[in-house]
Amino acid sequence: MFVRITSAIVLLMLSTFVVAQSQLFLVGGSWKTCGSYGTSACKDDVSFPESAKTQNSYRISKDNIAQLKTLTAWQEQDKQLKGAVLNVLQNFLALHASKTFTKSEFQDKLADLSITLSGETITAKKLLSGLPDRLYYPIHDVLEAPSKAADGSFIREQASVIGTKYQSSQQIYQAFIEAVKKVTPKGQTPVVLVSTASGYDVFAAADYYLDIFASLGVDAQWLPIEATMAKLLDKGHCQNLATARADYVGVYNRETVYPYLAEYQQQFCQNPAQLAQLAQKANGIFFNGGDQSLTWQSFVNPQGEDRPWLAALRNKFNKGKLIISGTSAGTAVQSGKPGASEAGMITGGTSDGAMIVGAEAKAPWIERVDPHSSIRPVTYHAEGGLKFFPYGVLDTHFSERGRQLRLAKLVLSSNARFGFGVDETTALVTTPIDADNAKFEVVGQNGVYIVEQTQKSLNQPTTISYTSHYLVSGQRFELKDGKLVFPEADFVPFVAELDEIVSDKDLTQKTEYRDLLESQIAVAAKRSLAVFTNNDKLFTLSLQFNEHSAISKTQSMDNMRGYIHAQVDAKVAEL
Repeated sequence: MFVRITSAIVLLMLSTFVVAQSQLFLVGGSWKTCGSYGTSACKDDVSFPESAKTQNSYRISKDNIAQLKTLTAWQEQDKQLKGAVLNVLQNFLALHASKTFTKSEFQDKLADLSITLSGETITAKKLLSGLPDRLYYPIHDVLEAPSKAADGSFIREQASVIGTKYQSSQQIYQAFIEAVKKVTPKGQTPVVLVSTASGYDVFAAADYYLDIFASLGVDAQWLPIEATMAKLLDKGHCQNLATARADYVGVYNRETVYPYLAEYQQQFCQNPAQLAQLAQKANGIFFNGGDQSLTWQSFVNPQGEDRPWLAALRNKFNKGKLIISGTSAGTAVQSGKPGASEAGMITGGTSDGAMIVGAEAKAPWIERVDPHSSIRPVTYHAEGGLKFFPYGVLDTHFSERGRQLRLAKLVLSSNARFGFGVDETTALVTTPIDADNAKFEVVGQNGVYIVEQTQKSLNQPTTISYTSHYLVSGQRFELKDGKLVFPEADFVPFVAELDEIVSDKDLTQKTEYRDLLESQIAVAAKRSLAVFTNNDKLFTLSLQFNEHSAISKTQSMDNMRGYIHAQVDAKVAEL
């Protein structure tokens, strides 16, 4: 038996395009996995061989100093700073001529050198670590060296899913691989492609993710497309890819650090038909985190059309033969409806900025260094992302970064009917049926927050009102004929024991919104009210349960309870 959430029916301009066999595993980011580069997610007894990469390597040479002298990132006001950096590096070279060091060794050597800048004596380590982002990233790119073993072989990052201490992460991986196996023809080894197109440095995470999926028993292959490469292919050539990458996304020297990956990528760049051929072989594909605008540019052309490799993936997905997974940006990029400006792709912004400045539709852009002030509107691409998820806007790192109001403002400001905010180390597993129907399951650590736009919703410059739901791990729900349907057996009707609880915490920051909600459910308060200041503005936010509200019987792995059908009202005013 189901409780049907009544709301206005939105005409969906999308024909049936999938069968239930295809699925999406949409992870909210921080898919914590044990890796040799960072072992914080590893069980205590896990160790990696010496052949595993544990940190980056750096080397200073005459060549990279010469490259830094002509770096376009330098600005007129950097003259003194530039002189200091080059002086320090020359001194380092005199002491350690072209020697390669691990990152920690490199930092220790820099700490032994000092320089006077603007009358202050500081260490070379402090000088380089304190550079503004527009200089820090390119300078460290240029100084980075390939990581090699004593025999000259390349040291690559390794991972261990079974060595991961987080049950939620393992659960999502296992569910994804089982789904991939189901769409793989009998007797064949599943092929899972890895797209790192969301990263500014598409090489950095390739070995890591390839090792993750290879360890799970599939044939893991890198799909080496990136925004810069796609941009060149639009011009009909693939010349000077490294130079074009530096000019377009501000990433340098990758062909030196990862020559084996650069060579592999160059083969595809010279013969781009291989990208579609590889996509046609896929039983599953994983999209990494980073910047969804980069992935969009890698898979969609400037006219908004599928590039051949995306068309090949879509063809398999529509036939029920492809499982898609993404984390963070790799999840956000999946939203969008073919032929309709609904379910736009979120591209940036904060909850406080969304309430103060509003929502802004704009084409995806590139910015390795964030130039925005602290007040950022919620931005989105109205035409959507890769358009595998037509049911609403997708947002990630959700409760952990207080993104409830940014998602709500975007949903209310656009043509979206729903917004789905996925918590970290949590997946929204989606089985599409058609444009109006789908099945959903929450898997992993915590939950999925849903913004529902109804006829009673309100969107004004300083005030919003909407219906919200929060489903926790293990719970399932459906979209039937465009309406959300929740299983009655999973919930108990809300019964108030208190009228109200009050907080002065800033609910746009960290987990404060979810923490207040947890307290409200724990004491069975009909309403929670938060009044706080942010950016010299007064925020008022309330969440109120009503006669339609119900609380989940089960809890997430972090002991969070979910709910359905609560009213959220938020406004911002001058102090």
